[in-house]
Amino acid sequence: MPYFDKKSGKYRATKMINGKRKNKMFKSKSEAKRWEAQQTEEVWNDVPQNSDFWKVYAVARPQDQVFLLTLLHTGARRGELLKLTWADLDFENGKIRLWTRKRKGGSLEYDWLPLTNRLRQALSEHYKQRVGEHVFSTEDGSPYKWRQHLMKILCKRAGVKHFTFHGIRHLTASILAQEGVDIPTIQAILRHKNSMTTTRYIHRLGITKNVLEDVFG
Repeated sequence: MPYFDKKSGKYRATKMINGKRKNKMFKSKSEAKRWEAQQTEEVWNDVPQNSDFWKVYAVARPQDQVFLLTLLHTGARRGELLKLTWADLDFENGKIRLWTRKRKGGSLEYDWLPLTNRLRQALSEHYKQRVGEHVFSTEDGSPYKWRQHLMKILCKRAGVKHFTFHGIRHLTASILAQEGVDIPTIQAILRHKNSMTTTRYIHRLGITKNVLEDVFG
């Protein structure tokens, strides 16, 4: 049951499934209750089959195929790609810059990740069709805000069980793990922020080029 947090002036929703706890803040109690009701084991374990991802990829528009491939080959969050601009791509050196807010209330920070050859080629072709500063945008160049319905549409069209953008991030981690990549390196690629891996992953980014290329290239 959500409770009001006097310090933040918001309602804190809490859900625990299989020993894992999640918390999220909302402006209203009704929003917090709705979120708690939506949190199920199925949602938390949102990891698609690799074959299902490629079925969805096959039925997507060319622009959306690039979006999906970028998610898979970088482990990026949806919001990071929606903010992505052409200035964040270094084709010459094969790098992509992802921006995120790593601390609540903090400013945006970025990390550079290597591009696999396949993703580099796909983004290079996509660049030829650019209509604005954002890599992924509407036909008039305006950046997408949410794209919350895209995966439902594509999964239905492909005839596979629904999974989310964040599920693709989980799939990236799963594939890396299955290929024998060690946990600290996976955390480095996904840019998780916690006391055990924050400093460690920064130093390990230097080896992620070979890891990503070996697995996804």
